[in-house]
Amino acid sequence: MPHSNKLNITDFVLASCLLTLGFNDYDLDTSNPKKVVIMFEMKPKLEETVSAYWRKELRLEPQLLQANVKTLRARIFG
Repeated sequence: MPHSNKLNITDFVLASCLLTLGFNDYDLDTSNPKKVVIMFEMKPKLEETVSAYWRKELRLEPQLLQANVKTLRARIFG
């Protein structure tokens, strides 16, 4: 379900990276059991950060990324 003030992400690693970079306002759409949609609130620089992810330009702290992977996984499958 599209929301104009949200960016819908289905890429789990991208969503974990966004969490690591401080984009913490998100909701989960689990209406489709085969695909979870992570809906991030539109914030300044969110789209720019997503583009940087696809250009392989992000720099992240690995332990914090791993912690956010675990947190997001627990929230989805919890």
